[in-house]
Amino acid sequence: MDIEQGNFRKAPGYISPDTQTTNRDGSLREQGWHNLRQAVRPLRVICRYRDKPVTVALPDTVDTCVFGSRRITCE
Repeated sequence: MDIEQGNFRKAPGYISPDTQTTNRDGSLREQGWHNLRQAVRPLRVICRYRDKPVTVALPDTVDTCVFGSRRITCE
């Protein structure tokens, strides 16, 4: 929890993907996060790679992230 000018503000910390696609076998193919500039910072996303969670901290300038094919691409 952050204290900012006497007010309490709680950052979400982690955010779930807003888009997701799977392969025919049901395994995860791609996850995406969009419109992130509006999110409270600091912000981290949790990507699933081979069913293991991988946490990625995002810089303030990032608005979109897509995780797929073993890499994350942010703009």
